[in-house]
Amino acid sequence: MRSINRFEEELYESLYGGKSLYDIATAQGGDIESVIDLQMTQLGRQLDDRLRSGSISAEQHVAHKKELRDIVEQSVFTSFGNQEGHTECNIYKGVLHLEGLL
Repeated sequence: MRSINRFEEELYESLYGGKSLYDIATAQGGDIESVIDLQMTQLGRQLDDRLRSGSISAEQHVAHKKELRDIVEQSVFTSFGNQEGHTECNIYKGVLHLEGLL
């Protein structure tokens, strides 16, 4: 059984190597809808936490929630690796770098 750390390392290498989450999931026989659902849940919780902490307004919370699915769906089909100036690909665990959102 692979350790979580090894899994994260392999995922990072695949993403940095230019594969999308869709590529990785389908190569492993996974269901991309499950990946999308997981990210939606995790990012939704982050937005809820930010609302509770006061770092975003109720209006911002509603607006971000409305666009969340589109952003997540776009992210799973996007390759982020091997881009000039690209130094980190931290998508795993729902920590997407979505400028202006999170």
